[in-house]
Amino acid sequence: MVNKIYYKRIQKNKIMTAKELASKKTLTKVEKAFLTDEATRLNINFEIRPDCSSCYQDLALQIYKLEKENVPVEETTTIPKYKLIKGFDSIIVGTGERINEATITDQMAKRLYDAGMKKIFEFYEDNI
Repeated sequence: MVNKIYYKRIQKNKIMTAKELASKKTLTKVEKAFLTDEATRLNINFEIRPDCSSCYQDLALQIYKLEKENVPVEETTTIPKYKLIKGFDSIIVGTGERINEATITDQMAKRLYDAGMKKIFEFYEDNI
């Protein structure tokens, strides 16, 4: 059973966003409960299979995409400085970081580009 007080604090403060939870390698019971409640609140149909190791991360991505679609236009008017190639989804061995359109950050993009992984980007501005 999830600690109700701690869970309410996560809901109130949104300690971790769905985007951050999608990139985590392992999730706590509280984070899993948070994701299932968010999915229910947003009317997302989901099935968590016992043999699935990334079902909760996939659910977090679905939640993030739905939240991103509902962002007002004025918050999304920034010009992107990089774009991953379509459909790119990978996990960095060692750190467990998941790289895809929903989880990549400016710092991660710069680190990957500087490490020579230029082919995973459709375009990239050098001045990030």
